[in-house]
Amino acid sequence: MIIYAVSLTFVALLVYEYIITFDQEVNLFWRRKSTGATILFLTTRYMGLISDAIMGAATCFTMSDQVCAMVVKIQSVLSISQYVLWAAFSGLRTLALSGMKWPLALLVFVLSLGPLGTNLVRIFSVVYRSICVDN
Repeated sequence: MIIYAVSLTFVALLVYEYIITFDQEVNLFWRRKSTGATILFLTTRYMGLISDAIMGAATCFTMSDQVCAMVVKIQSVLSISQYVLWAAFSGLRTLALSGMKWPLALLVFVLSLGPLGTNLVRIFSVVYRSICVDN
């Protein structure tokens, strides 16, 4: 029961933060010309919210095994995708702060993908264990 409360609290705090900063987001991003940085920011911001909302809902409701498997797959894809977005953001930030030094930005991007690799190994080992070992 505590896990449910913590999950809901986290989602509530995240939604609260989005609500209190939405006016700034509209002024800084929605009313200006769309750029790659704008798309990266908005995708990063809302993919995290959607991923956390799905996980929060999944912990609060009873569902069939098929629905649960589908929710886990969707949430895993959204969660893993965030690592690529964060790496892209880090690479672009490095590019801007380094005076357009592409090799450095590329290095930061590649190194920022490290958590993606470790999480993919973790996910695939869990899937392998549930398919090959448990059956």
